[in-house]
Amino acid sequence: MGKREHCRTSVLFFPTFVNRFGCGKAQCTGVPSFRIGHAGFLDRLVWPDLNRRLSVAKETIVNRSNRAGQIAELRKVVMWLYDKGRYHDALPGAVQLVDWSRDSHGSSYPELADSINILAMTYHALGQYDAAEPLHVEALELRRRCNGERSCAVAMSMNNLAALHFDCGKFGKSEELYLRSLEIDRNAQTLHNLGVLYHAMGRFAEAKPLFHEALEIRHEAPGENSSSFALTLNCLAALYFRMSDYAQAESLWRRALKIRGRVSGRRHPDYARTLNNLGAVYYILGELARAERFFMRALRIRRQVFGDIHGECAQTLDNLGSVSRAKGRFKKA
Repeated sequence: MGKREHCRTSVLFFPTFVNRFGCGKAQCTGVPSFRIGHAGFLDRLVWPDLNRRLSVAKETIVNRSNRAGQIAELRKVVMWLYDKGRYHDALPGAVQLVDWSRDSHGSSYPELADSINILAMTYHALGQYDAAEPLHVEALELRRRCNGERSCAVAMSMNNLAALHFDCGKFGKSEELYLRSLEIDRNAQTLHNLGVLYHAMGRFAEAKPLFHEALEIRHEAPGENSSSFALTLNCLAALYFRMSDYAQAESLWRRALKIRGRVSGRRHPDYARTLNNLGAVYYILGELARAERFFMRALRIRRQVFGDIHGECAQTLDNLGSVSRAKGRFKKA
C-alpha cells in the first residue's frame, strides 16, 4: 500500500466544560444585541422528542409573572438542548437567556455569570471561538467578584477558558489555567481536560494517570453509564491509539460507543466522534471497508448537528479521502 496517511481522531480537539451546576459536576461584550419574544425560539423547534417538553416550558415561560421564573425555565431548556448536542437550536435561547439576565441582575449577580457561561459554551461548541472568548472572560470576572477567587465557580470558569485556549492552540495559557483550577478544586472534569492537553502535547506519561484518576472519580459518581465516564474512556482510548496499542484503543472506544448510544443517543456529536475514532482504528489495521462505514456514519450525524461547514465535518471528509486513496493503491497493486 505504500506509506499510510494519518486519519484524524476526534478526541484531541474537544476538551469539555464544567457546567454551571456545581463543583466537579460534568461540566459585557460579545453578546448579540437582538431580542427574541417570550419563548420565541421554542416555536421553531419541532423534533418529536421535544414536543411535550417544549410545550410545557413555553407555557411556563409565557405565563410566569416574574422574570426570575422565566429565566429558570428557559435555562432548563437551553441546557437540555446543549446536553443533546443541538447547539444551533440552543443558541437563540442562550442569547435570550443572557439578555433577560442582564435586564434582571445588572452586572454583578451570580446568575448572570451562569447565563453568560452557557452562551460562551454554546458558541465554543459551534466553533465560534471569537464570540466565545470574551464571554468566558466576562463570566470568570463576574464569578471572581461575586464568589471569591478560590470558589468552585471560579475554578469552573478557569476550566472553560482553558478549554477554549486549547482549541485555539494556546497550550501554555491552557495549562496554566487548568493547573490553577485544580488548585481550587481537584475534580474529574479538569483532570480529564488536563490529560487531553498533555496528550496533545505528546506528554503521554503525564496524561495517562490523569485519565485514570478521572475515571476513578467518575466510576463512583455519576457512574459507568454516564456521558462523562464515556468521555474519559474515549480519551484514554485515544492515548492508547497514539501509543500504537490499537487493540486496547478499539476495546475502550467500543465500550464508550455503547455507553454513548444508551445515554446520549445515536444522533449526538459525541457518538459521531467515537464512530470517527473507531474508523481511524480500522483504517490503521487495513480494514478499509469497515473504516469507511464508520466514517460515513460519523459524517451523517455531524452534518445533521453542525451543517456542512464545520471542522468536524471537514475532519471526517479528510478521513474518507484517506480511505479512498488507500483503496486506489490497493486496486493499482
